[in-house]
Amino acid sequence: MDLLFQTKNLIEWGGIALIIILIFAETGLLLGLIVPGGETLVFTSGLLVSTGTLDISIVLFFFLLALAAICGDSAGYYIGRRFGKKLYHKKDTWYFKKQYLHMAHDYIERHKKTSIIAGKFFPVVRPFTPVIAGITRMPRRNFYALTLLAVILYLGLFLFTGYFLGNKFPDIKNYLGFILPASVILLLVPVFLQIRKNKRRMKTKENADSEEVTG
Repeated sequence: MDLLFQTKNLIEWGGIALIIILIFAETGLLLGLIVPGGETLVFTSGLLVSTGTLDISIVLFFFLLALAAICGDSAGYYIGRRFGKKLYHKKDTWYFKKQYLHMAHDYIERHKKTSIIAGKFFPVVRPFTPVIAGITRMPRRNFYALTLLAVILYLGLFLFTGYFLGNKFPDIKNYLGFILPASVILLLVPVFLQIRKNKRRMKTKENADSEEVTG
């Protein structure tokens, strides 16, 4: 709960510029696993615009965030095209986890084009989806069309939900300590399910490989 309030305080302290930087860094610098993130950041930002804490038009704010997100995804895509293969040999660090790179790769391989859109809503997959799209040489036209749609849906859902709830229920900001943890948990459920599914698939594959060797 303290961490979530720190996110709110961070937004209030850094303002609009910091939010834009964080949205870009999530995919553009592959920092999605450590930046104060994603859905919570966008939802809280919309809420703070509605209360006047962030003094900006919600429409203008949406376009600025969308531009930052598209630029971030574009940077991730070109990282994948140029350096992607090296990432598979990179050691895990405090901000980079190779298992999530493999998870994103598997996700894209199974869901193809829809993965760019659906992957936007998976916190641990989102930072790597543009990278994998670059590694697999997804055509630029397809990537940018799908990224634009994904960004509009993702930001539109969380930003405007926060904004309209703030307008409808002005006192909602007093209950962020309950609302934000619940929303984070709901968003993480499909992530954990995906991780478990990937682990089972890898175990099945390892067992099959070992049977071939012993056979």
